[in-house]
Amino acid sequence: AVCGYGTNWSGAVILQSSDGMAFNALTTLFDCTTIGTSLRGLSDSESWVMDDKNTLTVQLFSGVLESITCEQLLQGDNLACVGEELIQFQDAVLNNNGDMVLSTLVRGRLGTEHKINQHQTVEPFVLLNRNLLEHIQVDNSIIGQSQIFKAVTLGMLASSVVGDKFCFKAKGLMPFAPVHLSATRSTNYSLTLTWKRRNRIDGQWRDLVDVPMSESFEVYEVDIIRNSQVVKTFSDVRPNSSNTPNPRIIYYASEQSADGFTPGQSIEVVVYQLSVVVGRGFPGRAVV
Repeated sequence: AVCGYGTNWSGAVILQSSDGMAFNALTTLFDCTTIGTSLRGLSDSESWVMDDKNTLTVQLFSGVLESITCEQLLQGDNLACVGEELIQFQDAVLNNNGDMVLSTLVRGRLGTEHKINQHQTVEPFVLLNRNLLEHIQVDNSIIGQSQIFKAVTLGMLASSVVGDKFCFKAKGLMPFAPVHLSATRSTNYSLTLTWKRRNRIDGQWRDLVDVPMSESFEVYEVDIIRNSQVVKTFSDVRPNSSNTPNPRIIYYASEQSADGFTPGQSIEVVVYQLSVVVGRGFPGRAVV
């Protein structure tokens, strides 16, 4: 997504380099996206209810923001990236000084709920208009590698633009955090932990149809946390579709004792679904 500061902005070519010397052109963008800066950090909220307490003040570099109906909000409109959290907003009001105040928010969209409480005072703001975003295919070999990018306005020299270093982590390929972590204890304090997966693609809730899975296989890792340190990891955890369709682990009382717990005490667990390309997805956390 790109924008220009002036009304006569004609577009930009996106350049990529691994060494800052030789650049190759990835694509050319002609459409100006609504981009700005948030002027006050968003406070914490929940991702499963409407956030009608917080507001977001945005100073725009380009474009406009408009209010929508509740129906349009539920259909996914007014999706924006603030820092690293994806939000939606229903109401947009123009201040006298030209800033926009956004309210009636939906937080932590598309698996970004773990970023709700990690906002800074000033952060980039981008309206994610599907018609103005360019999706560029890149080779998996650059995952985890620092690359340098330039957005060069058409007609300008590439040498006049300072490059931005960016480490491509392929977050779009990371499985969403598992949810509904639940635990039961037997009479001898052995703990059985279960959870439910989510899906990055086509994960809408439809009657009589199970949520599809965009990963090539379903497998998890579970970390057991004690005093902020991982003391045990359950690897290669897979669901048993015959009689236990939900994935689960059993953390026996003897294992708890060996890891420094008193059997029966609360335990912090972190569950990750795995991707064949990027490994661990986003963490699902609970104290059980």
